[in-house]
Amino acid sequence: MPLARYGDVLECDHGKPVGALKVARSGLTCSNKQDGHVQVQGNVDLSSDHDLRAGTPQKVHIVGIGERQGSGIHFGLV
Repeated sequence: MPLARYGDVLECDHGKPVGALKVARSGLTCSNKQDGHVQVQGNVDLSSDHDLRAGTPQKVHIVGIGERQGSGIHFGLV
């Protein structure tokens, strides 16, 4: 299912926007701060790698792409 189904897709690198789109029409940003309503429980640091985000600040869909480790790349869906 395409991420764009949930709205504008933001590309973020280490918590900062990549490209022209800095804030989605829904108000979603690359920030992980609590006032932006992006909160993830568990051992996940979304600001450390590259990710794609769509949705709203209250209900965000995230595809995290880790840095290359040996012959593979780790990714996660939130």
